Amino acid sequence: MKPSESIPTNGTCLLCDKAAYTQPSEKYDTDIIYCKRCGYFQIIRGTLAGFEDKRYLLAGLTRRASTPKPRVETRLMITPDNIEELLNSSGVPRDIIDQLDIALEYIKEHQTRGDQFVEYQDLASYDYPLLFTQDQDEFFYLLRLLSEQHLLDEPPGRDPMRRTAYRITPNGWARLRELSKISQDPNRAFVAMSFAAELLPVWEDGIKPALVDLGFTPVRIDQTHGEDKIDDRIIAEIRKSGLLIADFTGHRGGVYFEVGFAMGLGIPVVWTCKKDDVENAHFDTRQQQHLLWETPEELREKLTNHIAARIPGHSLP
Repeated sequence: MKPSESIPTNGTCLLCDKAAYTQPSEKYDTDIIYCKRCGYFQIIRGTLAGFEDKRYLLAGLTRRASTPKPRVETRLMITPDNIEELLNSSGVPRDIIDQLDIALEYIKEHQTRGDQFVEYQDLASYDYPLLFTQDQDEFFYLLRLLSEQHLLDEPPGRDPMRRTAYRITPNGWARLRELSKISQDPNRAFVAMSFAAELLPVWEDGIKPALVDLGFTPVRIDQTHGEDKIDDRIIAEIRKSGLLIADFTGHRGGVYFEVGFAMGLGIPVVWTCKKDDVENAHFDTRQQQHLLWETPEELREKLTNHIAARIPGHSLP
């Protein structure tokens, strides 16, 4: 079941308190939730204790992570181990300025021609988490601010009490052009893995050639250059990527963070691990489908076939 489908309700969403479909899993002590507002996500019970006032931010991440993509299904998992990392990730707006940029991008997705006013009254009731807002009132507050900044326009003669239809102005399109300079590149693949010397052949003979063969530009953070802190560069590179490859061999903590961050942004993730090391995977990720390998050459073949079958536009020549 995908969030875009008609969803029966049998319970309450833990993030927005609205009706949702919930599916408990005793095996992992988790709840799988399908919510029209917050999307499709999984959460370990008790995780939200102490974070109740941040639920709307998590709702923004889960909704964005579960936005349907062709032949790709993503489901964000929220755990006691990753909840603070998710809330501090760059997928979450730092302030209202970030929210305004997110809102403008949202309007762009709905406006199909330059002179079109789009009515958001009905959309707001389900889409307000996409703007990391807590309700419809805050959703429209952001749109009014964009209008006051002359980034959005409203229909002439519209009653000020019914300001629910908007279109992007030339100034708004100029701002979107600025934002597009740091937008996601679908042909860029970030690789999260241990940098241990013994795993260098896994990169050189396995992951890197598989991605190049499929038309991706592979990025490994230790092979990039920059004056920023490495954490800032990791976040920036993941944001620009259309795919993330995560090799868990050695179970480096940073790989878990990078995967959670990518999932929060809705970036598809491919999970890999050396066969004799997968039993050491963290319990809340063991249910993920890992491509298991014993040699770099085997990983190259499995990775190539997996991506070619699941990511549109990337197949062997």
